[in-house]
Amino acid sequence: MPAEPHEQDGLLPTTSRSPPAPAAKQKPDLLLWCCRMLNLVTAICALLCAVASCLALFLENDTPGSYGLYDLTGQVLRVFGVLIAVLIVVVETEWQLFMAWLPTLDAWVGRGVLQVGK
Repeated sequence: MPAEPHEQDGLLPTTSRSPPAPAAKQKPDLLLWCCRMLNLVTAICALLCAVASCLALFLENDTPGSYGLYDLTGQVLRVFGVLIAVLIVVVETEWQLFMAWLPTLDAWVGRGVLQVGK
C-alpha cells in the first residue's frame, strides 16, 4: 500500500520508523565537578565572611558612649561587607530568580568585579 502524501511530508508519524536508540551513558565531566566544588567552597567562605562581619558589627565597640566618625564609617563598611558577602553566596549558588535580575553576574567579568569588591 503506497504511503499517503501527508505521511511523506512528515506531518503524521508512520509505523515504519524505528524507535530512537537509547542514549549512551556518558562519564561525568571531572572539570565540571571541580568547578562546582569550587563554587561551593566559595559560597561557604562568603557565608562565613558574612557571619564574621555581622558579629563584628555588634562586638567591635567595647567602650560605651564613644561613637566617633571612625566608628560610624567602620560600621557602614561592615554592613556593606555583609551585603556583598550575601550577594556572593547567591551568585555562587546560581539562584536563577536572582540571576535573572542581574545578568551581568552571569559573565566571568561581573563575578570577578564582585569578588574584588569583597
